[in-house]
Amino acid sequence: MLILHSSEQGGSRGHQDMGLLSALRRLKNTPEQEVRLLLLGLDNAGKTTVLKQLAAEDISYITPTQGFNIKSMQCSGFKLNVWDIGGQRKIRPYWRNYLEKTDVLIYVIDSSDRKRFEETGQQLAELLDEEDLAAVPLLVFANKQDLVSAAPASELAESLSLPSVRDRVWQVQACSASTAEGLQDGMTWVCRHITIHKREERSNQRRFTSSAGTAERSEEKEEKKKKKKKKKKKKKKKKKKKKKKKKKKKKKKKKREEEDRTSIKES
Repeated sequence: MLILHSSEQGGSRGHQDMGLLSALRRLKNTPEQEVRLLLLGLDNAGKTTVLKQLAAEDISYITPTQGFNIKSMQCSGFKLNVWDIGGQRKIRPYWRNYLEKTDVLIYVIDSSDRKRFEETGQQLAELLDEEDLAAVPLLVFANKQDLVSAAPASELAESLSLPSVRDRVWQVQACSASTAEGLQDGMTWVCRHITIHKREERSNQRRFTSSAGTAERSEEKEEKKKKKKKKKKKKKKKKKKKKKKKKKKKKKKKKREEEDRTSIKES
């Protein structure tokens, strides 16, 4: 488990870590609140470098992710679980196995590789259609902005058709994983929208519980009504039966009396 901390060495890097720490502290609502972040993107987009930079790890040696990496960063009782899943074509069909209970989707794109914009856009569109990611906030890291050939964030947003996305909040953040530039801004946005997303989840849960309770009370009321009706019907039936029995008894008695009178007359 990694403890995210500010560094006294490294100048600007120390300030970036402190900025991320501040954002995470602002996000903390309850002790040991856990948040699940899913880090996806095509192979060679720079996902693992992003993750290592956020965890303040050495990025001088990065190998392609064949399966997945998980980093847990903790600060003042707040736990951030980041899942980095490999982006190779053969691994992508398995992405859907990791979507459940995701609080924020972070999608990393190599903004210098224009030839793959269509491919990465298609993959992202498929992800946004997944039921498990419905309304989940989306952060797109437009990575490798330190390269001259990199497309600006605005061009990338248009290329991904993000302006037409209306079912969630989204942000395209220009960044460079190798220099860590822009990562702090992206994570500050993530933290702010996790808070909103969690609040909405709790609100929906309360509404669901409330409506479930109302439905249950309504069902109980209906059940009581049915029982009362059944009891009334039973009582009525019993009364009718008793009346019929009494009538029959009376008739029988009358017949007997008539027979007795006839018998007296004959004698």
